[in-house]
Amino acid sequence: SDKVRIQYASKYAGSSNYWKNSIGMNKAIIDNKVLETKAEQEARFARYAQEQNNAEYQQVVAQIDAAIEKSNPLLYNFTCFREVFLGGIEFGSPYLVLDQLKEALQNKDAEGQAKAIATLKEVYADIHNKDYDHEVDRKVAKVLLPLYAEMVPATALPAFYSTIEQDFKGDYAAYVDYCYDRSIFSNEANFQKFVKKPSVKAIDKDPMTAFARAKHELMRQLGTELAASMEGMERLHKTYVRGLCDMYAPEPKAPDANF
Repeated sequence: SDKVRIQYASKYAGSSNYWKNSIGMNKAIIDNKVLETKAEQEARFARYAQEQNNAEYQQVVAQIDAAIEKSNPLLYNFTCFREVFLGGIEFGSPYLVLDQLKEALQNKDAEGQAKAIATLKEVYADIHNKDYDHEVDRKVAKVLLPLYAEMVPATALPAFYSTIEQDFKGDYAAYVDYCYDRSIFSNEANFQKFVKKPSVKAIDKDPMTAFARAKHELMRQLGTELAASMEGMERLHKTYVRGLCDMYAPEPKAPDANF
């Protein structure tokens, strides 16, 4: 429909530009023989390090290669996760706010309940914004969830994938429909019913809240693993760039403006 085309015009353009940009960058790498140039540079640097009898320079390229070999699979997993769960599927749940509401309900804290519900109303309006279509997002989720499972190892799957296997017999479409129909945030009727009579039971049973919690827990895990794998990379990079500057001296050369 025209309405959906208008809603998703910016998102579609962004995705299209991202795709074209990736094609262009890969083409430039090939056309400009970047890999060949870098290989020649590394070979020359290895000879220089040997001539200078500099152990730090002699080891640094192999150390960088080892660090990249370790971090690449983690970067791949994190990139796939980001594309699917941060840039693809839009529907979600503010589980941290619901945690606050749950605590307020358990403690019979009327002020805390009112504050949390006011925040939930803002979040609901933000989810169902003018450029969001629940049915389009449902279709997106049905495609992306199984695709993500095919692309990454089991260790990079959020916990709700176990729910899909155990409770929905691996039926991704059924799971998505359950989340998109039954969640507190699925539609105005569900949301108003909840805010008029919020309960701990409703929060605990909300499928999209479990989805959002599992998603963010895995995001933190993947991010931590990736950061740990990259530890020391900056030092190695600076060593290599310093070595290149030494190799090219006295010719003024800045292999990396960030050095």
